Amino acid sequence: MATTTPLPAKPTGEAFGLPPAATLRRLKISREVAWYLVTRGIEFPTCVPYIKTPEPDWVKGAAFDGERVDKVLKAFGFLRHTQGRLAGQPLVPDPWQVAYILAPIFGWVKKNEYGEWVRIIRNFYLDIPRKNGKSTLAGGLALYLTAADGEPAAQVLAAATQKDQASFVFDPIKFLCDKSPALRGHVKPFRSTIIHPKSGSYFKVVASEADALHGANVHGAVIDELHLHKKPALVEAIESGTGSRQQPLVIKITTADEGKPLTIYAQNRHYIEQLAKKVFRDEARYGVVFAVDRDANPFSVATQKKANPGYGISPTADFLRSEAEAAKNDPAKLAAYKRLYLGIRTKQTTAYIDLKEWRGNAGKGPLPETELAGRACYGGLDLGSVSDLTALCWLFPQPEGDGYDALWRLWTPEDNLEALDKRTGDNASKIWVPKGW
Repeated sequence: MATTTPLPAKPTGEAFGLPPAATLRRLKISREVAWYLVTRGIEFPTCVPYIKTPEPDWVKGAAFDGERVDKVLKAFGFLRHTQGRLAGQPLVPDPWQVAYILAPIFGWVKKNEYGEWVRIIRNFYLDIPRKNGKSTLAGGLALYLTAADGEPAAQVLAAATQKDQASFVFDPIKFLCDKSPALRGHVKPFRSTIIHPKSGSYFKVVASEADALHGANVHGAVIDELHLHKKPALVEAIESGTGSRQQPLVIKITTADEGKPLTIYAQNRHYIEQLAKKVFRDEARYGVVFAVDRDANPFSVATQKKANPGYGISPTADFLRSEAEAAKNDPAKLAAYKRLYLGIRTKQTTAYIDLKEWRGNAGKGPLPETELAGRACYGGLDLGSVSDLTALCWLFPQPEGDGYDALWRLWTPEDNLEALDKRTGDNASKIWVPKGW
């Protein structure tokens, strides 16, 4: 955990031949990370994150230790790709993964109360379109935290809403352990657990808060597809289980969601956005989001490259071209394409009605019910026979013009609230009931 190598002084452009400060600001790369890339011969990335939180250079006593990043990259070099065209080749992180993820997380350190150098960043959020290798990267980090981080009896978890989902992270790493010669004799893979006997550490799959609480002394965790978590219990159980570790690391990886409010995804995304805007500071949390603006041309190659740092390798140009063509020809697929491959938080999964046009038809606000008395109206009733709401709408044609006024009544049995909360991210009991809806 401690380092015996003197940490480098704060780098300057004059000393190390760094790019101009304006270039680093455009790339959203700190001088320390730029120094690391230059001195290690790593290319600067060309795909810049849509959102990136500040690195913790402002923390009292903070220093950047390049040798810690070297150790992570060396550990990745022992691993091998297990799928596709690169199968069997060393798992070498791409420049964007080093510049925006590995170097900031593992490079920034400070002394703890025992005088040991420990990581400052302990909670990492990565929001990125599909097929950019986030599960492979996160799995490699989980294996590093298990077997190479110098933590005795490390408990590392792969967490998802279902064990099948968590296996997308775990299974390739298990296969990798079986196939990488450098790992033989060091780790022992089993069906849902990987053990590092020398340190007494393990990496295992969990899919509920109860599973996570069984290992309540968590050193590391990969929470896969955060946007699929409808309730925060599992995430909170893992985060609260890291309190007794000196340098834990919780890694949250996800694609964009459908814009639903008050979900665990929405809370994390909003927090990262606030940190990026410097509304407040949080030294332990760091996040990166790859995406494009809502008004970007969704079908252009430039837009695809801006949202996908792995463009051309994974995802391939042909794959994204094919997905874009399908989205052009099917409005129902367009929202999914924007969300999954451009990182845009869509608010609907199908686009049969353009929401901008729909909202343009809105009136000035609800009329007092007394003003509706005596007017002609039509009623529509939707009965909820199992778990839906029962809804009644009275539609009043306006005396002048072709508009309508609508009066709604919504009901559900009180005993249905718990089930409804599971489907609405607790909105039913926390918002709808208190507001009298």
